[in-house]
Amino acid sequence: MFRSYYILIVSVFFLLMGSCTRTTEIEVDPIVVDPSDPNSFSRYIILPDGTVRIVGAPPASNQTGTRPSITAGANTVIISSNGSTVAIPFGFNIPSGSTVEGFYVQVEGSDSYFVVQPDPNNPGQFTLPIGIPAASLSGRFCVNVWVYDDLNRVSTPVTQCVDIQKLGTGSLQVNLAWDTDNTDIDLHVIEPGGEEIYFGDKRSNVTGGQLDRDDTDGYGPENIFWENAPDGEYKVFVHYYGGTPRTRYFITINTASGSRSYNGILEREDDQKDVVTIRKRGDQYSF
Repeated sequence: MFRSYYILIVSVFFLLMGSCTRTTEIEVDPIVVDPSDPNSFSRYIILPDGTVRIVGAPPASNQTGTRPSITAGANTVIISSNGSTVAIPFGFNIPSGSTVEGFYVQVEGSDSYFVVQPDPNNPGQFTLPIGIPAASLSGRFCVNVWVYDDLNRVSTPVTQCVDIQKLGTGSLQVNLAWDTDNTDIDLHVIEPGGEEIYFGDKRSNVTGGQLDRDDTDGYGPENIFWENAPDGEYKVFVHYYGGTPRTRYFITINTASGSRSYNGILEREDDQKDVVTIRKRGDQYSF
């Protein structure tokens, strides 16, 4: 487990991903992260398992001859939030006779970059999950992404920008994001006592827990939080309300002692997945 004063590399995301839920836990320090400072922001974002951070500029794109290509999957700035995992989709092509080797990812303006492994289960598609610390301020950051092949041929970069909104946190924050546009995935939490917080009942009159963002058109985030969560069980599940078939969801749970992330696949409309039951007792959380 890496402390958050260095880049947090986690094993939750797209290596070995299938339709089942994957999970990891990380410990984070109570710091303020500013997306307008690309060097600092790069140190605290959370990237997939196997990612390597390198100081300097990424290798140059091949200017002549055949080379890989990459395109952005989103046609607009993606909205995210503090304590969320923004899922950025890309499409790519590799020249005939070669294979994809990996991706270079750089927060625009940073003096370092990351080498990210490809997802063997999704040829031609790449979802880049970036975990944003719960202590992040609001603001915009952009990432430049290159694809390279086994002959070390490098594409020209594509840029995707993300706007971070400041959403509610507290003793417990549950955040949902996903990787497709024009889709409506809903976050549900059944809290102690049985009340269900979701788009149809956004605030609990008993505990004060509330849904402070509902998203209906793609990527999320949706966010439920408690300033002072009572002890007991919190059952988290997601429901595919409608949109594009097959989407990958990312649930991020933030507490005072750290963060835990889950992801999985929703195959079709009305699909529902139980993600996790959180058990709180005092300052202790179990999953």
